[in-house]
Amino acid sequence: MTVHSNIIATDTNDHAAGTITYWRLSSTDQIQAQDLSDALARKDADDNAPRPPSPKTALRRAVAAQATGGKRFVRKGVNSILLVEQDGDDFEVILTATVNVVGQPEVDATDSVNDLMAATVKQDYWQHLDQLSSTDISSWLIREAVECDAISLRDTGGVYFVPSHKLDRWEQICDALHEVSSCRVHRIPAMSTDDAVESILTALTEECKTFSEEMDAALGDSDLGARAMRGRADKADKMLAKLTRYEALLGDKMSDIAAQIQEQQANAIMVALTKEGE
Repeated sequence: MTVHSNIIATDTNDHAAGTITYWRLSSTDQIQAQDLSDALARKDADDNAPRPPSPKTALRRAVAAQATGGKRFVRKGVNSILLVEQDGDDFEVILTATVNVVGQPEVDATDSVNDLMAATVKQDYWQHLDQLSSTDISSWLIREAVECDAISLRDTGGVYFVPSHKLDRWEQICDALHEVSSCRVHRIPAMSTDDAVESILTALTEECKTFSEEMDAALGDSDLGARAMRGRADKADKMLAKLTRYEALLGDKMSDIAAQIQEQQANAIMVALTKEGE
């Protein structure tokens, strides 16, 4: 067995408290959004499948692929995306790209030398419309980890603990991603020991502390309306539900901070009702 972040890791899921998880993504992977969605559907886990890039994002990525050599830059224009080339102290727009009302790319080169580049951007645009980048995959995995009640074991993120009551869901997501890409999500079963509980407790306490501070700031912000306050109350409800699901592992160790969040939730609802009355 090995030790990671004060949690003892084993080679089996039997009686595990959960799993330590982290991932390695390939920037060269061409993952099709539909392929991943289909793989998730086969495992009944496609309810939160990552969406394909928007036309604007696809166009920006197609233009950015031409920003090579360190002297070309992508810039935002007025309802357009620009490719700018530097020549000494001078900067010249060499491509202007937009998406028209029917979703087709319109790319104009400033001179005939760049016509081939403009044609390449148009062609790449259609590929990017259904292609997920490593950034898309990372953002999706983080969202899914949150849905699986994961807590970060490092301040900078990157390594998470997924509790046993959400392991099946996390396994489905990871296996689907492995089917359609070379990305790898590593999963290390973690035993429930005193050190494990302490590590998880510390991470969850920090998460709740940050959440509580954000709630305090919201309650003190007179500019927030009733809808915003109800949104904060809903987030508090989700946090309390998460704490309840961790009770099997941590017992009542989070009862004090749970009571604090409950009070903040009640205050948020009261503020919302007051503002609605106004």
